[in-house]
Amino acid sequence: MTVHWTQALATMAVQHLWQSALLFVLVVLVLGRSRLSAEARSWALCAAFVLAAASPLLVLLPRTAPMPVAVTQQT
Repeated sequence: MTVHWTQALATMAVQHLWQSALLFVLVVLVLGRSRLSAEARSWALCAAFVLAAASPLLVLLPRTAPMPVAVTQQT
């Protein structure tokens, strides 16, 4: 494995850890203060886990540069 792949995997792992922890804490705080049914809490936690699992994969998306905007001067 090359250094590039090792760095990419390390970046994904670190991002996964902090994003998952933050998302889980937010969901637990929101669900703890709301009066939702057990089924609604279960769906909310399921959605949070899916987001936590998918969010590190956003690193693999190609980065695109913003398109330059042509500015015309009016006199």
